[in-house]
Amino acid sequence: MLQQTQVVTVIPFFKRWLERFPTVNDLARANLDDVLKTWEGLGYYRRAKHLYRAAQIVAFEYKGVFPDTYEGWLELPGIGPYSAAAISSIVNNEVVVAVDGNVKRVAARLFLLKGEPPEKLVREHLDPYISAKNPGDFNEAMMELGATLCKKQNPACLYCPLKTNCLAYQTGKTADFPEPKVKAKRPHYEKYALVNLRDGQIWLRQRSENEMLNGLWGFVLVDEVEGEVKKLERVSHAYTHFSLGVTPILSQITHQEGEFIALTTLESLAFSTLDYKILEVIKTHLPNSDQL
Repeated sequence: MLQQTQVVTVIPFFKRWLERFPTVNDLARANLDDVLKTWEGLGYYRRAKHLYRAAQIVAFEYKGVFPDTYEGWLELPGIGPYSAAAISSIVNNEVVVAVDGNVKRVAARLFLLKGEPPEKLVREHLDPYISAKNPGDFNEAMMELGATLCKKQNPACLYCPLKTNCLAYQTGKTADFPEPKVKAKRPHYEKYALVNLRDGQIWLRQRSENEMLNGLWGFVLVDEVEGEVKKLERVSHAYTHFSLGVTPILSQITHQEGEFIALTTLESLAFSTLDYKILEVIKTHLPNSDQL
């Protein structure tokens, strides 16, 4: 949950998740729609699907026993090098360096690593220093150092326990490391959302496995419309790599994708933030849609 999401944001979601899925077996036996609904609001829904699949592997294939090595954790869906190293060093006491964004920043300043240092390079520089007795403590300390003192802006170098070993601090180059990334311009797209209401139902589609936000329900989006249509208030939403503007239009078209869904069942379905924005527009402009 903490990938791409701040701790303060995660706390209520984490509590809700554990109430619904207190054990790995509860999660493994759940319905995917229920999993996505419980995750709703955290975004990056692929994380939820990976977690769900990993729980199934642990519960059904590993007989409820979690991996006890870095390589073993890497075999689970959604577990990358950082997560595998952090879990295995803290839980299994395995001597392996965990490299997240905070640790990369600390290492870049400690060793004057140019550009955006790859994880392998950071590991090579920190491997000689990781504690063989308490590797988890070492990793947590490095992550905490980056989060609290060695910040991207205005690092508190005077309070840093590593300042005498930090090449950036010793050479007065703290502000120059890590070197800034070259940001690419984020593209923007405009779409229309087909809003088809009939007999207490609304036309929606569930996104397929090969789509972004796969598994979530939402409106059919099209690039253009023909003829005279009634347009509702435009909504917008920014994703990590692009932004999207969507104008809902009233349409009697039953698109080849989708199906009529009873308005009374919408609360049980998982929607993206963008689709919730469209639903709010419909509530505002269509007085007879009070079941939304």
